[in-house]
Amino acid sequence: MKKITALLLSAVLMLAGCSSTAASHTSSAAAASSEAGMTITVFNAGKADAMLFQTADGYVLMDTGLDENKDALVAQLKQMGVTSLYALIITHFDKDHVGGADAVIDAFDTKNVYTTYVTSDNEDTADFQASLEKKNLEMTIVSNTDFSLGGASFAINGAKGGYDTKKDNNSSLITMVTYGTKKYLFMGDAQDERIEEYLGEHDANADFLKVPYHGYMQDDLELLFQTVTPETSVITNSSDNPSASQIKKTEKLLKAAGSSIYEAAKGDITVVCTETGFTVSQ
Repeated sequence: MKKITALLLSAVLMLAGCSSTAASHTSSAAAASSEAGMTITVFNAGKADAMLFQTADGYVLMDTGLDENKDALVAQLKQMGVTSLYALIITHFDKDHVGGADAVIDAFDTKNVYTTYVTSDNEDTADFQASLEKKNLEMTIVSNTDFSLGGASFAINGAKGGYDTKKDNNSSLITMVTYGTKKYLFMGDAQDERIEEYLGEHDANADFLKVPYHGYMQDDLELLFQTVTPETSVITNSSDNPSASQIKKTEKLLKAAGSSIYEAAKGDITVVCTETGFTVSQ
């Protein structure tokens, strides 16, 4: 109930034009004075992912948080003006990513649904698939898929599979979003094998990073951060999960790579993107 209340309160504040002044970051002087072309909202959804991309030509939602918070997520999206989605991206089928997908499909006209291969035979996945069937929609299982919307380019990379460990997390879609001169990398819950796979096949340098797997410490995080060299990184954690000691280790590596850091546990994060830069507020 506390998470639902927090989500709804955040939406009200956003509509009122208010934002916390606890932290902000500007990637360039031009960004502060230019009109936004894309806005990314990383929701405070607990140890779960839910992110909205707003462009001049429509919306993309990446992951849908937990089932227990799905009504609050739908309410917040409606309060933000969402009536339809150009695309819904489900990075993988763990409950903290697909949990609200059925409610989102039920509530909004959705043109495209991009997913990884199904790895989890859970109730949330079944509910999602049932909602797709009701709406006569099919999910596109991604190998490599590109699309553009409102000047933003989305390059979605699918996992190859056959991993020895953490099959669900390593099945994560990884998406590079490009707007203007800046790149924004979203890693799902990728763990070591998937991180190595992606880095071995892609130019992963980016200005903004959604840290994989909620900030849990992993062997390949140092390699990832030193390769991506993000100006700004976001961790989608809750107040106690991952533990403070885990987050501290991950943030130490991010700081060594020169990145500023935001934790979704502290509130919704808004990234306002222009052709030449971006600003972050929380």
